Amino acid sequence: MIHRLSRNTPRLARNGYEIAIQGLNTQSKVSHALDKQLAREGSRREMAKKVLLVDDSTTTLMMEEMILKQATNYELVTAKDGFEAVASAVQSIPDLVLMDVVMPRLNGFEACKHMRTHSELRNVPIILVTTRGEEEYVTAGFHSGCNDYITKPINSRELVTLLHSYLGE
Repeated sequence: MIHRLSRNTPRLARNGYEIAIQGLNTQSKVSHALDKQLAREGSRREMAKKVLLVDDSTTTLMMEEMILKQATNYELVTAKDGFEAVASAVQSIPDLVLMDVVMPRLNGFEACKHMRTHSELRNVPIILVTTRGEEEYVTAGFHSGCNDYITKPINSRELVTLLHSYLGE
């Protein structure tokens, strides 16, 4: 509820928040209420970003997970092929997708196109990761709707920096 305050209304300010002390018996009640509000808002801001890692290679998935767990606080979700990736992305709406290109059932290009058909995934950054760095593959990747394209072997520092550029630290 918002009330119009006069200049004479007592106030309590903490961490950039200001509330009026109207109708409460003690300043401690106000302080307690303000502390609870700040804690709720702080935990909302600190929620981990969700990253969907997609690769048919268990070794590559483990390596990407290890790199990201050591360097970030992102929540990591995995999928083993493009078909599973699309289903997982639609269900959990990740903040970013890091996806291999060469996979069974549905390759990374096709999975990227399918993800872009879902309105809730249109603005989710998709980074394709592959051993195929030839120009026609890079062009096909961007035509499929990806935001970025990196080649294997993955440099851990570059990977973390790239994800931070999309998601923040």
